[in-house]
Amino acid sequence: MYHNEYHPKNPSWKGLYIFNRTDELIGYVSVATQQLMLSFDASGEWTGFYVKAAPGIYNHFDVKGVWDGKYLCFDSIVGYNVFDKDGNWTGQHIK
Repeated sequence: MYHNEYHPKNPSWKGLYIFNRTDELIGYVSVATQQLMLSFDASGEWTGFYVKAAPGIYNHFDVKGVWDGKYLCFDSIVGYNVFDKDGNWTGQHIK
């Protein structure tokens, strides 16, 4: 992650928010390109990145580039839902 504009603490940041199943803010997502999104925790620490796997589906990799089994799917409205490698919804949603 080399571009400051993708960091959620940048005053001009534009991105998405990650919520848990009780709608508490737990992180941020910055859309870098159509193929790549960066993920951050609630304190702004870079946690990894999402790579487009198919239309509306992105696999999550940690900062070392290792797939952690999570992926997100477009919710057909305005955001995404996060699933584990077994296809179970983690309770996380991105808007």
